[in-house]
Amino acid sequence: MGRRNTCVARVNQNSTDGTANLNVRVVRLTRASPPSEEGFFTMTLLVERSDARAWTEEQMEVLFAEGFPTFITADLAVKEYIGRVREYFPHLDVMLVDVGDTPVATGWGVPISWWGDVADLPCSFADVLRRALEVHDAGVEANTFVICGAVVDPGRKGTGTATELIRALSSLGEAQGMTRVLAPLRPTRKHLYPLFSIEDYIPWVRDDGLPFDPWLRLHVRKVPESLPSLVRRRR
Repeated sequence: MGRRNTCVARVNQNSTDGTANLNVRVVRLTRASPPSEEGFFTMTLLVERSDARAWTEEQMEVLFAEGFPTFITADLAVKEYIGRVREYFPHLDVMLVDVGDTPVATGWGVPISWWGDVADLPCSFADVLRRALEVHDAGVEANTFVICGAVVDPGRKGTGTATELIRALSSLGEAQGMTRVLAPLRPTRKHLYPLFSIEDYIPWVRDDGLPFDPWLRLHVRKVPESLPSLVRRRR
């Protein structure tokens, strides 16, 4: 394992088709890697619509190598809505691409109307899709962007790419005029512990007090108050 070096990530998004414009942004990241002459390396990621170009089957196989748990792909309620969602909101589906034109992460979301009442939060993934379609069909102005999916190339995990993907999606929603962002969290390692309930699993923490689950950990780092009532010390 190489030493931890400082990385610089630049995320840029240009648009000629109504997709949000993001200014070039520089953030400090760290990852384990062989040291370069300067002691850091540059990671440049471009953000573009997922349908802006044709991706090869091999690229998609690498990006989605880990697949999805069956309980997601087999949800009949989701299947009822997903076709229309893809038709109506392709501009809210983005890809992060490196300088070698390799897709390294992708994510998408939908617009809904939500005014901050916790009791009015969507109760499921299918409910998010249903409410997005209702907003579209009624011509109602949406004020909340719900991040519905986020996938990072398994080989890029631990590099800060996931954080940049969430930032890009949040900025996309903001640029579309939505003042709130919801990011429903599906703990990425919960399926490895099927004998534990979700209520038992969520509070698990590491020695540093951060969540055991890497996806929950990313969001707690980004927004520390995101799980205040759910995360408690447990080893």
